[in-house]
Amino acid sequence: MDARRIISIVYSTFKKEDVRGIMLTGSCATMTQNEDSDIDVVLLSRYACRQTTAEVIENDIRIHYIIFPQNKIYDLIFDDIFKEKFVFFSMFNKGHIIIDTDSTLSSVKKTTQSFTPSLSEHVLANMLHSITEDLSYLKKNRDAFGIALNICIRTQQIIVGFLAPQSRYLDKVMKSFPIHRREINNGLSNFIRTKDVSAFSKSIKRVLDEFCTIPQEFSSSDTLLRVPESESMMIYIPNKKLQDSCVQGIFKSCVERFPSINIFAYYVGNCNIQACGSYMAIIKSPYPQKKISSFINDYTAKADFGITPQLYFPYNTIFFNLNLFGDRKFEKCAYSLFTKCSSWMFKPGNNNIPFNGIELGYLTTLHLFRLLGEQSKYFVINASMIYMPDAINLNGHAQHSELTRRYKELFQFLNESYSSNRDMLQSSFKAFFKSGTYELKQFEEISVNIMRISLESKKMPYNSFYFIKKEHSILFNLYNHILSMFSLDNFQKMTICYNCSKIDLDVLF
Repeated sequence: MDARRIISIVYSTFKKEDVRGIMLTGSCATMTQNEDSDIDVVLLSRYACRQTTAEVIENDIRIHYIIFPQNKIYDLIFDDIFKEKFVFFSMFNKGHIIIDTDSTLSSVKKTTQSFTPSLSEHVLANMLHSITEDLSYLKKNRDAFGIALNICIRTQQIIVGFLAPQSRYLDKVMKSFPIHRREINNGLSNFIRTKDVSAFSKSIKRVLDEFCTIPQEFSSSDTLLRVPESESMMIYIPNKKLQDSCVQGIFKSCVERFPSINIFAYYVGNCNIQACGSYMAIIKSPYPQKKISSFINDYTAKADFGITPQLYFPYNTIFFNLNLFGDRKFEKCAYSLFTKCSSWMFKPGNNNIPFNGIELGYLTTLHLFRLLGEQSKYFVINASMIYMPDAINLNGHAQHSELTRRYKELFQFLNESYSSNRDMLQSSFKAFFKSGTYELKQFEEISVNIMRISLESKKMPYNSFYFIKKEHSILFNLYNHILSMFSLDNFQKMTICYNCSKIDLDVLF
């Protein structure tokens, strides 16, 4: 079916003013279709509120529409990449653009073509340990055929390198691996017939050995979750502030017990990517993790703190996959900065708080804008897209008149709020700077170093779709996480960001 015919069918089904882009994808785009193939068409919609699908039959031809809202297209694509499903990624990567009114489809396609999909270390390690657990379970439950099927699916996902949400995607890609596909299918068939777990395990191991190493069976302690053999670990203590005696006790005891340990502790008060509580990051420890985790378990049990420390394996946080900053080299710098920022809230020797979260937020933001210079105004616009997603269209176009009105009202409110409090804010800023000069200098040294390291990486940082420059994305992720430590919500972050953009920094510095 030619492009003109597709356009005609689309406009007969959807309103022309709603359609901002049309792209042919699927087997028809790659010229691999057969007589039973559907025609897959991606539609970029101006008014759609969510991603959805629709099917239309035209002259006995089934057309499958995948509809994307224009204002959420980047969110959906990056979420697909971030969760390592790569379904939308594949659509755009191999799609053929027919209409692209605002060049949005071209931009997304260019982005996908510059990115190589692969499973992260974190996901791969979890999948391998999940396979190990299930194989251990099969030894005791030989009738658990569903578990065996799950093992086969995860094995195929490791081979193809993505987390396909539906088995039909795996089946298509696995045709490129006929030997491994046959080995897995034969292994499953033999297990169902003979219930021989040992033979099934060997067939899975033979396949995986070509792509990675399946881990040995591991032990689980009573309180900490999985304990892998690794140089790094992250321990999470729920709902405990950094100054609490429990966290301080664990921290000091670990340092005393393991003198050469590299450990950082910090507190997160409000964040959408990490749970509220204290975190202890142990980097490149020369000691076995089982030894450290056992020590922490024993310490908390003897002290009777009534908490359950959790080992995030391996780094069950966004940081392990390096999506915030782009490179593993950043870890020590970032955790050092997080520790320092957490300590800003407390004076040594007592629990009085010299700065509250709002004041610390202003200090951090003003210093960040000093680093950005003239580009800080663009940073504010990009930040508003993340902090106020319901009111702002990610492509710079209003989703409809109501969103346009809300967008204007938001910035009008922020501007009026700033104007009425300008004198008070400026005098407060001077006081903040007088008290926090040392902290700000540390922030500058560490954040600049993180950005320098991250810019050398070829990885794409989290939130990079929102920003034109990679360094802006890196700085925003660093900045946003620090403000989360100060327990600030998105509206507070946006207000601080806007107010700081209006201040004459030359007067303060």
